[in-house]
Parts: sequence; C-alpha cells; structure tokens
Amino acid sequence: MKINIVDVVEYKYPGQILKNNVSFRQLSPNEIVIALWTVPNEPQPTEQELIDYGIANARAIEISMTASNAAQQSQLIIDATARSKQYADGVSCASYSTSSNVQWKNEAIAFIDWRDSVWNYLYALLATISGGSDPIPPVQQILDGIPPMVWPN
Repeated sequence: MKINIVDVVEYKYPGQILKNNVSFRQLSPNEIVIALWTVPNEPQPTEQELIDYGIANARAIEISMTASNAAQQSQLIIDATARSKQYADGVSCASYSTSSNVQWKNEAIAFIDWRDSVWNYLYALLATISGGSDPIPPVQQILDGIPPMVWPN
C-alpha cells in the first residue's frame, strides 16, 4: 500500500479533511501539495515534514487505513445481508428481535448473533495485526474471512 500526504494528514490530524480545514492539489501523478490549511492551533507542516512523518509511521498509518476500509466494507456486507431478507438495513433487521412475529424475531436474533461475530472477528484480527509485525493483509482477504450468515428456517 502506497501512502501519500493525504493519508498522513488524515492519520495525524483526524477529521480535518472532512471539516474542510485541509485540502490538496495534485500537481502531477506523483506530486500532491497542500492547497488549504486552516487546522486550528496547528501550523501548516511542509510536504517534506508530512513525508517524513509518513515514513516514520508507515505501519501505523497502513493499519489505520486498512481498519477503516475493512470496517466500512464490513458494514456494507452487514447491511446487504439484511437487505437479502427484505429488511431496509442491519439496524432495521436487528430491531425485529422483540417482534411478535416468530419468523422475524428468529431472523433478527440470528442476524444479531452473526453481526456480532463479524465485528468480533474484525476487531480480533485488527488487534493481532496492530500488535505484531506480520504483513497487513489486503482488505479483500480480511473480508473473505467474515463468517457466513446462516438464516433460520
């Protein structure tokens, strides 16, 4: 995974890009520069300072990026799984856990158990990656390890 200064800023100054306190301009395929910097109480770093920080913290940044991408993709899988049974999304499906309709209640309970197993798997894997020096697996490999959902009859 190649890290650029956008990734470094997102890691070092979380949320500042979303708040529009930082924006970038791409000068060439390999050169990105800061176009706007209005991060409160933080002087604008140079591109070289960001590059150096990125090199020094490459593994932590890559883990953070992988964790974020895996979590986003896992949530999409959770919601798509609920939609496969005609629920609006995962939250909607889980809300039927106290339904008086036995089928919907059983589906919701099975779904909640599965959803919990998905997040337990993901967080345990990310903790292992964060605590070690093994290679960081690609997000797709992480997603491929998600346990399958088994709906009740």
